[in-house]
Amino acid sequence: MGGTIKFEVKKLMKRKKLVWLLIVITAVTAGVYYQNISQFSKVKHQILAEIGTYSRSIGIQQEEFAHIRNNREFTEKEAELYQHSQDMLRTLFQWRRLVAGKWRIAWDHREWDDILASEAEFYEELEAYEKLGGAPLEYFQGVDKEIAISKNAWLRENDMFYEDEIYPDSPHLNLIQSSSFLFGIAGVLILVLFFGAGVSDEKDEGTWGTLKTQPIPIWKIIVSKYISLSVIIIIFLVMVMVVGIILPAIFSDYSIKLNYPQVLKSDDSFIIIPTSMYLLRASFFFSFVSFFAFSIAMIPNKLCKNAFTTIILTSLILLTGYFLTDWISPLQHAINPFYHFYYNLLAHTPKLTDLVFPIILVVWSSLLILLAIYLPEKQLSFLYTSNIKKPFIKGQTSSIQLKKWNIAVFQWRKIVRKGLLLKAFGLLILVVLFIYSTISKQAGEVELTYINMLEEKKDIIQLEKIPEAKESKKISLENAYDEVSYYAAKNEWNVGIEYLNLKHEKLESAVEGYNQGNWVPLYEYQLFDIKSSAGKIETGRAKAIVEQRGNPAQFSTKVGLEETNLLLKKDINPIFLPQNQIPNIFEHSSKERSQFLKENHIQMVDSNGLFILYHYFERYIFFLPLVIFIFILGGGFASEKGKKSTFALLKTQPLSEKNLFLGELISSKIAIVSSCILFFLIAMVVSTVGDRFGDWNYPILRYDPEAIVCADDYAGTEVFVSNWNRGFHFVSLARHLAESLGLFIALALFFTAITNVLALFIKHKVGVMTLTTIIGVLGYQFTQFLRQTAHISPFTYLNIHKVVSGEYATLLNNPKVNLINGIILLLGLTVLLILVGYIILTKPHIRIRRFKSVDLERTD
Repeated sequence: MGGTIKFEVKKLMKRKKLVWLLIVITAVTAGVYYQNISQFSKVKHQILAEIGTYSRSIGIQQEEFAHIRNNREFTEKEAELYQHSQDMLRTLFQWRRLVAGKWRIAWDHREWDDILASEAEFYEELEAYEKLGGAPLEYFQGVDKEIAISKNAWLRENDMFYEDEIYPDSPHLNLIQSSSFLFGIAGVLILVLFFGAGVSDEKDEGTWGTLKTQPIPIWKIIVSKYISLSVIIIIFLVMVMVVGIILPAIFSDYSIKLNYPQVLKSDDSFIIIPTSMYLLRASFFFSFVSFFAFSIAMIPNKLCKNAFTTIILTSLILLTGYFLTDWISPLQHAINPFYHFYYNLLAHTPKLTDLVFPIILVVWSSLLILLAIYLPEKQLSFLYTSNIKKPFIKGQTSSIQLKKWNIAVFQWRKIVRKGLLLKAFGLLILVVLFIYSTISKQAGEVELTYINMLEEKKDIIQLEKIPEAKESKKISLENAYDEVSYYAAKNEWNVGIEYLNLKHEKLESAVEGYNQGNWVPLYEYQLFDIKSSAGKIETGRAKAIVEQRGNPAQFSTKVGLEETNLLLKKDINPIFLPQNQIPNIFEHSSKERSQFLKENHIQMVDSNGLFILYHYFERYIFFLPLVIFIFILGGGFASEKGKKSTFALLKTQPLSEKNLFLGELISSKIAIVSSCILFFLIAMVVSTVGDRFGDWNYPILRYDPEAIVCADDYAGTEVFVSNWNRGFHFVSLARHLAESLGLFIALALFFTAITNVLALFIKHKVGVMTLTTIIGVLGYQFTQFLRQTAHISPFTYLNIHKVVSGEYATLLNNPKVNLINGIILLLGLTVLLILVGYIILTKPHIRIRRFKSVDLERTD
C-alpha cells in the first residue's frame, strides 16, 4: 500500500499542474492586494465615527445632569458621576484630536501609542462611571464594549496599532483576505479543476488500462490516489501562506505581525486570537472540506470517460450542494457536509465540540470512497468526439488551390477537435452560475435594505407625530443631525410637522405600492425625498428653497430627479439604491475617488438578464472570457509547437507561411469574438431564467466633459460644480450594452493580433501569453499618466465602462476619449499588426531565422 501511495504522489509531483496552481494563487493574491491598496484607507474615519457615537451618548447624559443642576444641588454620587462624564468628554476630545491629526496610518508607533493610550483612558473612565451606577452608553455596551477594551489592550501589549481591516495592505491582513477566498468554495473548485480528475486523466492518456493489469486490487488504487491528494492539499496551503505573506511584504512598508488580533464572537461571548492561530484554524477546516470534495470527485472518476466530464460533474455537485444549503434553511445543519463550506466555525468562539464537524466530514468522505470502490466502471461522456474529423467543409480536400478561408476552416476544425473550447465553456458556465448567484444575493439584500429603510422611516415619523413626544424631543432634536430634526433646529417646528405628515403619507403609499408591484407611488416618494435632501421642500403652508450652486450635491440632485422622472414616465421596474440620490464622480477628492466609485457601483445592483451584462462590463468580469479564450484560441504559430507539434507537418504542405498566418489569424479572431459573445448570451439567458429579462429602456447615466458642455449646441443637462461646468445625459441600457460590446470586440481583435504577431518570434505559447499580459498591464499603467493624449493609447480603452459612460473623458476633460475613437484606433492598430506580420513572413531572412529550429528538427 505504501509503495502504491508513493507511486501516485510521484506522478502528481511530476505534472506541470503545480506550476499553474502557483500562478493562480499568485494572481488571486495579487488581485486582492491591488484592490486593497487602490482603496482609500478608512481607519481614521471609522475611529472618528466611533468617537462621535460615544460623544453623542455622553451628551444625552450631560443634558440630564444639566436639568438636575438647574433644579437642585448635586448629591455626592451625582457630583462624582458628573465629574467622570466630564473626564470622559475630555479623553474623547484628546483621542479625537490625535486621530484627526493623522491623514493616514503612521509608521511611527509612538504616535499610535498616544492614540491607544487615550482610548484606554476613556475606557477606564467609562468603567469607573458605570461602577458608580452611571447609565451605560446607548451605543456602547455589552459584548461590543468588552471587545473594544480587550482589543485595545492586546494592541498596546504587543506594540501594534490599528490597521484598515476592510482594505488592508499589510502582509498578515492581506493574507487573511486572500485565504478567505482561496480557503472557500473557490479554492475547493480550483483544486478539483487541477487534481480532481486523476483517474479520468489516466483514461484519456491510456495508462488506466495498464494500471489495471497490475496485480493490485482496485480498492488500493483508488485509496492510494485519494490519500496522495493530501500532499496536494498541504502544498496548496503552503503556497497560499507563502505567497500571501511574501507578495505584500515586497511592496508594503508594514512589518509582518502574525499576532495581530482576530476577534471570534458567539452570542454573548468572544475570544481574541492571533492571526497565526486564525490561519491555522482556517487551514485545518479547509483540509477536511477539500478531502470531502475529492471524495465526491472519485465517483465521477469511476463513471466518466474523460477528465472534462469528471470535472464538470464534480463541480456541478459541489455548487448545487453549496447553493441549496444557502437557500434552504433546514439544510444549514452540521450533518450536511456542504454546510461546512461556509466556514461558520471560523468566526465563532472555539469550542471542544468543534472537533465533531471534521469527524462528520471524515464519515461522509469514507462513505463516498467506499461507494466509488464498489461502483461498476462506466464510460460516460458529456461530449462525444470522433477520432476522425473532416479537415475541410464537407470533406472537400481535392482542390489544388487552398484559399485562405479553407485554411481558416482547417484551423477551426483543429480547435474543435482538441476539445479545449468546449471545456472552457463548461467551466465558464459554472462561473456564470456563481456570478449570477452572487449578484442576485446582493440585489436581494439591497432591495430588502431599501424597503426596511422605508419602513423604519415611516415608524420614526409616526413616533415624532405623537403629541406627547413633540415637546419632550424638541430640545434633543436641536442637536440631532437627521433630516427630521433639521427644520426644528431652524425654529420651523410647525413647517417640520407639516413636512413630516406629507412624508409619512408618501412613505405609506410607496410601501403599499411596492407590495402591490405599483412603482408610481415609490417614484413619487423618491422625487419628494431627493428634493427634500437638496433643501427644496414644498408644503401646504411654507416653501423653502435652498440654492446650492457650486455644490456637488446639486449634480446628484439633478441626476436623481431626471432619472426618476424617466423611470416614472416609462414605468420601468426600479433598481434599488440605499439612497435615492445617485452619487457622482465630483463628490470626492482624488484620494477617495476610487473608493467612492467602488461603493457607487456596489450600490447599483440588479440580477435581471440585461443588467447582469451591465455588471459584466462595470465590474470587469469581461476580462475573464477574454483572457481564457485568447489563451486557448489566440496562440498563433506558438500553439503549433510543444509535445504534439503540428507545424512541421503544415510545412510539408503546399502552403505559404503568409497564408498559414492569415488562416490562423482569421480563425482565431472569429472563434474568440463568437465565443465571447456566446458567453455573454449564456449569462443573459441564465439571469433571465433566474430573474427576469429586464428593460431595454432603463436609463444609464452618461457624463459629459466640460469641452462638450460649453458648446453652443449642447443638448444635455448642465450643472455648475466647483467652478466647473459639468453636464450629463441619459441613454438606454440597450445602447449602453451595444456600445460596450462593440468596444469589447475591438479589444478582442486587437489583443488577438498582438498574440499572433508575437508568436512569430516566441516559440512557446506560455511565453506569448505572458508577454501579452505584460504589455497590457504596463500599457494600462502608463496610460494613467496621460491626459490630453490618452485617446491615442489603445490601453485606455481597456476600461470599457469608464470609456463608454464618459467618466474618463470627463475626469480628463478630453472628449476625444470616446467610443468611436476607441474602435477606430483599435481596429486600425489591428490591421497594422496584421500587415506587420504579413511583411515579416514575406522577408526570407526573417523567415529563415524564425523557422530554422523547425527545419533542423524535421531534418533530424
